[in-house]
Amino acid sequence: MVFNNSFLYEIDRNKLELWEKQVMKLAAMAYYSGNTEELIKFVNPTTQNIKDYDKREIYIRMWEEIDLGFSNRKEKIITYLDQSENINNINITEDSINFNYLDTKIKVSQLFKRFKYLNNNSLIKQMINYVIKNKNSKIVIGYIMGHTNKTKELYFWIEKQDYVIDYLKNMIFNKEGFYELTSAKIINSIDSKDLKNQKDYYEFTKNILDLDDKTYLVFNKELKLELENKHLI
Repeated sequence: MVFNNSFLYEIDRNKLELWEKQVMKLAAMAYYSGNTEELIKFVNPTTQNIKDYDKREIYIRMWEEIDLGFSNRKEKIITYLDQSENINNINITEDSINFNYLDTKIKVSQLFKRFKYLNNNSLIKQMINYVIKNKNSKIVIGYIMGHTNKTKELYFWIEKQDYVIDYLKNMIFNKEGFYELTSAKIINSIDSKDLKNQKDYYEFTKNILDLDDKTYLVFNKELKLELENKHLI
């Protein structure tokens, strides 16, 4: 099979530089394995693919810079944002960075001044404790975009009123901005009231079933129903 890489030139070359670096290694592997058709379908850099890749890069770069220290990384963040043709109206304040991604307003700030590097299980435990103590908040379980718009990553975040606490990335977003940059899709949520009322279910899944917090949150409704049906709680 002859590898045809003409698809790499369908869009303005300036938009493809980052994309090419990511796919060329995969493309070479596909060529030598003779499986190019499926790969090209998967990575074909349409306008939407390039836009989604751009959003993920912005999200990850914001996390990397902000987590190192918001106050002394502002200029680097601005320099990076200036490179995206989809970003405009950049404005920096003492505790936040504001910009528009196309027509969506993004506001992001650092959650903790000194972020402790904990594993995700420890952070999710902190999220549960936060929601229990804060009325009108909830933990949301869903998918955010992975390395391409064809892949998904299971993710957890807190929503309270019109903002999102991105505990796992040490950032706070306006809700609209978070959903725009991450392409988040909700699969489940549990609010403060439910977490308080389900203390017995939570303790049972932890101590008896030996399930971690991630599993409890993802399958909360199913676990509760199953335990009730079997009269275990």
